[in-house]
Amino acid sequence: MITNEQYRREAESIGLSFAHLKAIAEVETEGQGFFSPGIPKILFERHIFYRQLVKNCGQAFAETVRKTHPELCNPSQSKSYGKYSEQHPKLQQAVAIHRQSALEACSWGAGQVLGSNWKALGYESVQQLVNDAYSDYGQLKMMVRFLKANPAIILAAKSENWKVVAQLYNGPEYYKNNYDVKMRDAYRELTK
Repeated sequence: MITNEQYRREAESIGLSFAHLKAIAEVETEGQGFFSPGIPKILFERHIFYRQLVKNCGQAFAETVRKTHPELCNPSQSKSYGKYSEQHPKLQQAVAIHRQSALEACSWGAGQVLGSNWKALGYESVQQLVNDAYSDYGQLKMMVRFLKANPAIILAAKSENWKVVAQLYNGPEYYKNNYDVKMRDAYRELTK
């Protein structure tokens, strides 16, 4: 469990208040970063696996994997990622094909930070990012690294422009899940 002191320390490290960071974290984490004790929440993204296979192993190899494992590797984004219980088995199957690309193809932990962002976030390897996903505090630090690498999100949070925060963190369809409204409400509750 993450303490308020850890939230404060991490928030200060990127120039945010405790309430700003905690509001973002509460909404992005849906309250937790683990499926069960010791098993971090992930979302295996087949289109990212395809992209990373192209980058790490070449187009021909990615195409071969696409043909033999279309449920794991496809240039098209899936409309449904499947049940949470299916995510780690998909990852294990992908790891058997190419470990680095598989780890890079998952969104990890409470903040759902994409593994392929490891270098931009200052990690030495994707494995180092994954290691952080195995503790609550590690997941918070991973999320803070993501925010630090995306200063426009920090600026939007400081000005309480939750629509921009939600759009930059979640993409253009943020409004479908009311992320901006949820962040605003969480921030207001924390600053009462």
